[in-house]
Amino acid sequence: MNQSKTGLNGSFYKWCDDVSRAIWKIKEFDDRLRYYEGKLVGYKSVAYDQIKIGKSSSASDDMIIFWMDKIHKLEKSHLKYCVKYDEYIKFRTLLTDRQKYLLQYLIEKKVDRSIHMSYEESKNLIPIIARKWFDNYSDFHIINEGNYEPKRKSRT
Repeated sequence: MNQSKTGLNGSFYKWCDDVSRAIWKIKEFDDRLRYYEGKLVGYKSVAYDQIKIGKSSSASDDMIIFWMDKIHKLEKSHLKYCVKYDEYIKFRTLLTDRQKYLLQYLIEKKVDRSIHMSYEESKNLIPIIARKWFDNYSDFHIINEGNYEPKRKSRT
């Protein structure tokens, strides 16, 4: 049986990886969208003369639909990553400055040289951040030290 090296914080670290991936995908989105739009514009569109004559180029119409579908799928996946990033920004508001710094380092790999943090302090802060994340965003919440139970869904 494979056991996680991170123990109970495994789902927190998976969330950190997901947010990191979402940030990377959001940055990549603009480049891909520009490429797809360039491909879309590159194909002949239906001209007024073609409508008047009644001719249409089905191959170019198919390619236009193909690139429009690619753009639609890209925007749909972009929305999913934006939701994940917004969740990260919302969670950061719950943290202190030092906790924000450490979370930013875990997710974005950015280091602020103005904040000095020892290794021991960072090791002590990670469980605190993970506990806050469990209480707010996980499917489970902490009852007391080391005991978890599923969150109850509120009826609306």
